[in-house]
Amino acid sequence: MKENIIAKVLNIVDGFIKFPNLKKGEIGIQVGFDLSSPNLTTDLVKMHYRVGNAGCVIGIDPDPFNHDKIKPVIEKRKLNIKLVQKATFSKTTTSKLTLGYSSSHNIIDLIDANSSPVYSTNIIEVETDTLDNIIEGMNIDWTKISHVSITNNGAEYETLKGMDKLLASCKNLSLTIASGRPGKIGKIGDKKDYEVILSFLKE
Repeated sequence: MKENIIAKVLNIVDGFIKFPNLKKGEIGIQVGFDLSSPNLTTDLVKMHYRVGNAGCVIGIDPDPFNHDKIKPVIEKRKLNIKLVQKATFSKTTTSKLTLGYSSSHNIIDLIDANSSPVYSTNIIEVETDTLDNIIEGMNIDWTKISHVSITNNGAEYETLKGMDKLLASCKNLSLTIASGRPGKIGKIGDKKDYEVILSFLKE
């Protein structure tokens, strides 16, 4: 019981440290969310601390486990979090998702990655779409989107390439982008992924 209270307090504190630009009534987007931890440390909830129910958080992830785990929390706490069960990329297609022993290690077959003992033999087919297409289909006010956090295990750059309209339409947009992972998953061609990402954003 004490551990749950401590974890809850730490999550609230972390929520107010992260995403400082997000304000009440705005929209935050979390691409890739990991519900493997028993203490619910997902950034979906941390974003919600910022925007409140006057705002909205959109959570996008292809893993059905993550959706099954967060749905009852959203319903119980009456959180304004909208879920989309898809992978994000630079094109609309289908892909195969290899499930890791932790959700943070899930990976789609469109990403070149080292073989690793953290991956299971459980593979599922998932819908893959651009972030622009996903947001287009949600009937929301694009001007209220102020932060996009992308942590989807090597697909960050391809996700960025699929959000041209979002980058052009949201004038006060901030981004959090995971990068710099070791091995092939942290490279795009022969360059470090963060080098390519920074160059893309500067352009």
